[in-house]
Amino acid sequence: MSRTTNFKLFNLLRKDEPEAPRWDGRPCTLKDFLDDFGGFCSQYGVPEDRRMDALLRYAPDHDHHEHWKLCRRRTREEGWGPFCQLLIKNTPGADEERTFTKADLDELASEYRHKPKLSMEEFATLWKRFYVASQYLHSR
Repeated sequence: MSRTTNFKLFNLLRKDEPEAPRWDGRPCTLKDFLDDFGGFCSQYGVPEDRRMDALLRYAPDHDHHEHWKLCRRRTREEGWGPFCQLLIKNTPGADEERTFTKADLDELASEYRHKPKLSMEEFATLWKRFYVASQYLHSR
């Protein structure tokens, strides 16, 4: 795969800018982050052969940076898609459907139990988390 030389990575947003892509480090969100990052790259004109290099700029910490760099090394000639697949394969929990247990609902209840009054934003967060977990458990 030939490298596109006219694109400069320093044209991208810095990692600390509010609009910069961020991954929260949770394995269950890695696929979504990589999809979003692909869209970000398209928006900023990052050629596919430079996306792996671009992603390294947004690693949440040193360990992830090193992990992603090793995956890049293994898939450099194969491209973005195989790189993403390798990242997901080598991130335990990233290739599995998010699962919930009753303990997750108990933990959620404990987290909000002592708050006398919830703001609308807090309630919306609680409701989304409760609804997703309860529907998963109900379907099982």
